[in-house]
Amino acid sequence: MKPLLSGSRANPLVLSLLVGGLLLAGCRQGPEGGLLLNPAFERGPDGAVVSWAFNQHSGEPSYSFTVDQGTLIIQRVGRERWGQAIQTLPAAGLAGRTLAFSADISGDLGDESGAPSSPTGVGVRISGMRRGMPAALGVAILSTHPGRPEIGVGKHDWTEQRVVFEVPESATEIQLSLRLTLDGTLRVRNPRLVEVAP
Repeated sequence: MKPLLSGSRANPLVLSLLVGGLLLAGCRQGPEGGLLLNPAFERGPDGAVVSWAFNQHSGEPSYSFTVDQGTLIIQRVGRERWGQAIQTLPAAGLAGRTLAFSADISGDLGDESGAPSSPTGVGVRISGMRRGMPAALGVAILSTHPGRPEIGVGKHDWTEQRVVFEVPESATEIQLSLRLTLDGTLRVRNPRLVEVAP
């Protein structure tokens, strides 16, 4: 994956420890984005969108990422299969909890480049240690979860897309994504990550 824009320039280890510490201390979801950092896609002093990273499948830049009054706009401008905004949070303090990641989605989407390789919209990837896997092999992807309802070809008015998932004991990190895998433009606003009843 080739980074297109860098997110926060803060040390990732320090950020992980800070967020993990807040969660372990019993920090509950806030009024807007819940456990998510920077749900309005605000820029820091260096001009980069804080707490989010932007990348694509590979190759030449094929996606543009812009922000307009708290709305993230992802536009496909090349041939690569997907482009996404991601936020990765430590799983410390979240094991056993049921979470919901959601966002309001709209767009004008096509399939001129062929069938998509994965769903468009919100998604969750949980990484951690698999049972019986030697620690020397590091972490693996434990599960992936696409948002519902599915977003396909066509013009879409604003609708909430959501994924509910449980954080396993073996999880080490949670990656939240806002992904475009079709042609056209995807708009995303009000992303949130909140704890829900199982």
